[in-house]
Amino acid sequence: MGSGELAFAPFESTDSNGCLAAWAKRANVQVAGRLDIRRLRKSVKVEKAVAFRGVVTDIADDHTAETFLGHYAHGTTLRVLSGNTVTTAQQTWLDRALEGPVVLDEPAVETFHHCL
Repeated sequence: MGSGELAFAPFESTDSNGCLAAWAKRANVQVAGRLDIRRLRKSVKVEKAVAFRGVVTDIADDHTAETFLGHYAHGTTLRVLSGNTVTTAQQTWLDRALEGPVVLDEPAVETFHHCL
């Protein structure tokens, strides 16, 4: 590979000398566990689930919803919930920042000082 020539080979997910393994070695990428291209696909599916907020019909665009639920859903629930929490918090703070500073009138300042 690397010579600019196009080469075709059968897909062997467990082949340690395959294209993915060669790329990982050249890029000095270390992976815990078995190096398998299908792990990348699963990661992409999980991130897509977060981006689409768990809407299975949008996520399962290249196979059936049943396949998604059977193979990917178990890895997405917590990530979708945490992703929604983070984006909600970010949106809340962004909205507050865009509204500008809060200016308190004299009675509000007095009320605040009495609460301390």
